[in-house]
Amino acid sequence: MNKRQIGLVIIALAVVLFLVTLSLTLYTNSLNKILHQSCNLPAEVCPFNKAVPNQSIIGFTIVALFVILGIYLVLQKEPKLKEVKLAGNVRPKNGRDASNSKPKISPQDLKELKSEEKKILGLVTDEGAIFQAALVEKSGLSKVKVTRILDTLEGKGFIERKRRGMSNVVILKNS
Repeated sequence: MNKRQIGLVIIALAVVLFLVTLSLTLYTNSLNKILHQSCNLPAEVCPFNKAVPNQSIIGFTIVALFVILGIYLVLQKEPKLKEVKLAGNVRPKNGRDASNSKPKISPQDLKELKSEEKKILGLVTDEGAIFQAALVEKSGLSKVKVTRILDTLEGKGFIERKRRGMSNVVILKNS
């Protein structure tokens, strides 16, 4: 059940409670009129001559609170689903961002890298964003070796690792 349906049920229960309270109030008033006729006290002092009993006031107050709650639930808008980004600068699989420009990695920077570092950087560039476990599978290197290579590449400013649950997402750093 959504909030709107719950609100309608509460309003329906409030209407039933209102009718019960009203009928009991009318019954009590008619009974009090009969009892007042046999009472020897003046009308101002007679306990049977009250217009509305205290219990009825409490009942009508509870009914009013139920109606207000029901109307609030009926009129409340459903929250809109928000888009959740995986990471602020994750790129699509083709390695390009929204402006369709490749991250700038100069050939001179690539010359300084070892062959295994180039291999890992190439996989990250091809995918745009890749889990570290997928890098281990695709590169054929051990977890420890991939972690150390990623530490080196992160230190040189080529990539970023972002924690996602129990694993890391590796993305190219914006230059």
